[in-house]
Amino acid sequence: MKKILLSILCISLYACQENSTTDSEVSQEEQEQKMVEDRLAELGTEVDEYPSFKECESITTKDEKLKCFTGKLSKLYQEALNSQKLAIGDALSDTVKVTIVINTEGNLNVKSVEASSATQELLPNLEELLKSKTTEFEPAIPAKKNQVNVTTEYILPLVIDVK
Repeated sequence: MKKILLSILCISLYACQENSTTDSEVSQEEQEQKMVEDRLAELGTEVDEYPSFKECESITTKDEKLKCFTGKLSKLYQEALNSQKLAIGDALSDTVKVTIVINTEGNLNVKSVEASSATQELLPNLEELLKSKTTEFEPAIPAKKNQVNVTTEYILPLVIDVK
C-alpha cells in the first residue's frame, strides 16, 4: 500500500479570477467556485460581520476578513489531514465539499461531507475524521447580524490529492 499524502490545494472561497474566454465547457472546479461565490453572495446579505479567528480581527474590510478566516480554516484542515497516516492502494484526486456550521458561541462543527463514490470507497472514514478534527479547532468569533451573534453555515471545498 502506498502512503497517502493529503494536501489541500488552493482553497479559497472568495478569490476567483474572471475569465474573458467564451468556452462552453465549464470545469468541475469552476462550477464549485461559482456555487461557493453564490453562497457567499447570499451570506453577504444575511450577516453584517463574517465569522473570524483572533488573528483576523485586526482586518477592517469584510472581504479581507473572510479571506483570512477561510485561509486559516484551510490551513487547519491541511495540518489535521497531513498529521494522519492513511494508506490506500490507488491515487486519488478529488474535491470534497465540507459543510461547516459556526454556532453563536463560535464552535465549529461539520454538518456534512460530500465526496465522490471513489473517495468514499478509498477513504471510508473521511467524514468521521473531518468531524473529529474540526471539534479540536480553536473556537472562532461568530458572525454577527445587528450586533448579535448568529449561526452561519459555509461550504468549504477541500481538494484532496493522494499520490
